[in-house]
Amino acid sequence: MKIQQIRELVNIPDRKFMVSFTGRVVSGQQLGRKIGFPTANLSVQEKLELPLGVYGMPYGSGLPKAKIFWGRKG
Repeated sequence: MKIQQIRELVNIPDRKFMVSFTGRVVSGQQLGRKIGFPTANLSVQEKLELPLGVYGMPYGSGLPKAKIFWGRKG
């Protein structure tokens, strides 16, 4: 991603878009569990063109919102 594209994303505070995907929960290194922050690692088959980063998402009905880190391991 070019620096200009990143600047454009950062300078738009109300940027909202809807993305839907499914994935299979896979085992990870359980690093979140060690610090008391449960996580789920998803293996996603679809190719999604999202900028790497942290996203907020509603999860279920009446449940707290979740945070998603979209990136690659390693």
